[in-house]
Amino acid sequence: RTSDLSKGKGLYRIAATKDGDLLEQTLHPGDTLEVLPASSQKSETVYILEGELSLGRQSLQPQQLITSDELRHPVTLSTQRPTKLLRFSAPPREEIVSSGLASFESGSLQLLYSSGSTELSFMHLNRDMRFFIVPNEASSPASEVYYVLGGRLSFHHQDQTIVLSEGDYIVAEGLERAVAFHGLTDVTMVYFSSQPSFNDVGQDAEKLMQLADSIEQKDGYTADHCKRIQDFSLRTAEAMGLSHDRLYLLNYGAYLHDVGKAKLPEGLLQKPGKLTSEEWTVMKQHPTMGRELLENSFLQEVGEIIEQHHERLDGSGYPRGLQSLEISLEAYIIAVADTFDAMTTDRPYRAALPVSHALAELRTYADQHYPLEVVETFIKANRLE
Repeated sequence: RTSDLSKGKGLYRIAATKDGDLLEQTLHPGDTLEVLPASSQKSETVYILEGELSLGRQSLQPQQLITSDELRHPVTLSTQRPTKLLRFSAPPREEIVSSGLASFESGSLQLLYSSGSTELSFMHLNRDMRFFIVPNEASSPASEVYYVLGGRLSFHHQDQTIVLSEGDYIVAEGLERAVAFHGLTDVTMVYFSSQPSFNDVGQDAEKLMQLADSIEQKDGYTADHCKRIQDFSLRTAEAMGLSHDRLYLLNYGAYLHDVGKAKLPEGLLQKPGKLTSEEWTVMKQHPTMGRELLENSFLQEVGEIIEQHHERLDGSGYPRGLQSLEISLEAYIIAVADTFDAMTTDRPYRAALPVSHALAELRTYADQHYPLEVVETFIKANRLE
């Protein structure tokens, strides 16, 4: 706890940001809490973590909130059992935005409250998935707080693994580099941001993930192909010691590696038999089409990785015939993961190959199509033999 504001009342300051204070408070049976209408200096949002609050005959349960921006008169909340709250106070906001929900491969983000530049969201992170906090590039960087409601997640800091669990929180202000977190279990969090991000990030990510999922089905893959490539790639990259910034880009690049196929002519992906030379020429443009799809999104930097994932060490790849150091390490990692998954997955034109056969094939092309270090780290990190 950074500060005990009121001994005996269980009121603690979690974070003091340039936009206001985020407080945690515990109420005991019989306690009351007064919330005032927003003034010219102050607005307050109360979010229930656990327990129950009563407003007259109305009962407010966990994950519900009350905000002073919506009040015309003071209200007094009471409780008959231990109740834990988050309270955020800040300057008043001008516009209130309705809630929304975005779901993607790693979990979901539910917008609970948006008023002007303040957003409060409920986050769910699936077990064994990665979660990233990244620097904000706006002229006035956001203040962000992540409060863990349940589950456990870890991150690496100065050669240490730190585990966060219920009641722990993360304050992100003035962040210069991305930080990667790993969900050890399913994790739920409350997320506060002093700048709107739900529409720009949550919904954009959801649309891209849905697009990637639809493409894998049209391309003849079994379900979860994109997720497997993502998991294979992240384990490999972590074992190779890539920075959190690069893991963040790889996380999306691996899942969206074939997103450019959405721009291919209808029917090309599902054409029975071999493609003609003209059709193959069009097919080989899908990595570039993927980069173009991301050019105006928050994932613009991921585009280069996607465009390179069919390039090869010896220059025999496409679409640009790059070679050696012209190709990013992230693209090599995705290439190895994608090749392995393609060989070990049932396809319309052949049955899945044994893992031993696929590994032998990868090693045959090590230092020809892919760096040897990437191939061997991929095999070891994913425990494939």
